[in-house]
Amino acid sequence: MYFSTVLAQVGNPVITNGENVDGIAFFTTFVARLIGIIFVVGAIAFFFMFLLGAVRWITSGGDKGQVESARAQITQALTGLIVMFSIWAIATLLEEVLGFNILSLDVAGLLPQ
Repeated sequence: MYFSTVLAQVGNPVITNGENVDGIAFFTTFVARLIGIIFVVGAIAFFFMFLLGAVRWITSGGDKGQVESARAQITQALTGLIVMFSIWAIATLLEEVLGFNILSLDVAGLLPQ
């Protein structure tokens, strides 16, 4: 039995714009949107971590321990942002080299027909 015939019709209005699509198309769209959401959440987390570190640095009152703690938090936020965008850059580079779109994951071609 083929895998694609087992998958039910899915009609999530948020992901598929109200259309009934098969499970493979739903999964492809879901993964692409999930990756986008992860990047947005990561960027928002960076902003708040960086902002909190900056406020902690400003309010440290010259205390060496608090300044080092705030500096470490800012460094960790920047490191997380760099890692997140490095993953995006590597995925984009692999798309160009390998010739298929990793971030929108087309699983239909991987299944037996």
